[in-house]
Amino acid sequence: MNATLLRSEEITSILLARGCTTENDQIRLLPDEGSAGRRGWVSSGIWFRIGHGLDRLADRAREFYQACPEIAARPLFFFEECGWQWFGCGDEICSDELREDQLTHAVSMMEAAFAATDQPSTTDAAEGEIDAFLDELCRLPDFSMLDRELLTRYVGNELKARLVGCNPHTRWAHGNLTAQAIRMGKSGQVRLLEPEFASRTHFFAEDRLRLDRSFEVQPVLRAYSWLRRILIDPKSVRPNLARALRILDASGRAVRQSLVAQIAGEMGPPTEAPANVCSKLYASQTDAFTEDSAVTIELPRSGWQRARFVLALAAGSFNFRLDPAMEPGLTEIGRISVRSSGMELFSCDQPGRVLSVSGTCFPLKSESSLLLLSYGNDPQVRLPRVAVESGGEMTVDVWMQWRSLASAFNEYGPALASTCASGGTSVT
Repeated sequence: MNATLLRSEEITSILLARGCTTENDQIRLLPDEGSAGRRGWVSSGIWFRIGHGLDRLADRAREFYQACPEIAARPLFFFEECGWQWFGCGDEICSDELREDQLTHAVSMMEAAFAATDQPSTTDAAEGEIDAFLDELCRLPDFSMLDRELLTRYVGNELKARLVGCNPHTRWAHGNLTAQAIRMGKSGQVRLLEPEFASRTHFFAEDRLRLDRSFEVQPVLRAYSWLRRILIDPKSVRPNLARALRILDASGRAVRQSLVAQIAGEMGPPTEAPANVCSKLYASQTDAFTEDSAVTIELPRSGWQRARFVLALAAGSFNFRLDPAMEPGLTEIGRISVRSSGMELFSCDQPGRVLSVSGTCFPLKSESSLLLLSYGNDPQVRLPRVAVESGGEMTVDVWMQWRSLASAFNEYGPALASTCASGGTSVT
């Protein structure tokens, strides 16, 4: 039997036999969401779903209820019948459509309950969540091979560079917060239903966007939200992927460069230019830097990239100098993290305010990232001095992206002209 063919009378009979409802309750089936199952309401306040793979939903609902009992609907039943799994949750919910004053009250209660679950996290964990999310997206059958390349090679780095901060936290979030998922009981308690996407996440602010489109967030978080909607509604791949890419790369230039780089990577580097750009990091206990202490890596020329430098250092205090690209061009640095023995010694997601530059470059003023225009082969960026208590391996992660001089002049021409006219100082 196909669950979508189950009639309300058959559903009522099964729920009655299981003691999940009463004869006075009325069943209201909800529109199909594209899954191979059914979902609906019982008039006594139960939300239910019938389908396959609902054991995961039941487990998630129980975890959500344990984490946020003040606002989560209580899991009521989970069983198998007619070859299908049945899951329901509720809590004597009486409201149907919330009034505006009720919704305002509900939002206030939800924010307090979610804030109570706040926990500190790490940048690695936040980036890992993005990787897991994109991996889940890529498994959807509606994504083409090109879509998957864009997600893994371009979108992933954009999200990591612009969405992950230096002091990440996690909170529980509903994951698909809409007015339809919020119900209120007679005594004014808030209950969130449909917990299919509830989870602890680093990007909990995104949940409010479905409830209030005017909610103020970073543009990159809106792009992430459009991508998450694809998981909620897999039929929306094309429009929502396009919306996300428009936000992440308004000009389309980086996407095109990324695709060209992917093709070039398969065909081999072009003869007129290297496939990658070289970056160097120096470490020294004095103000003098030598090539013996340098670590060199190569990065793709398109989109945000994480430059990871690994050094073996003795105990002591060290100065660091980053040469982001040993050729003319525009480098944007978005975030820096320095770690040793698993401990974070320094991190910053506003490098434009703390880093100093020298050599063949000058800065263009930016809100938080460091925009660095290099007119030669020796741009230099000094990092704050870092103390290492015990010797061992040190890791320096720098999120940055590089553009050619031609792209830099196309995008930042007015700012460059103003900078040159003022003698090379930073500009607004």
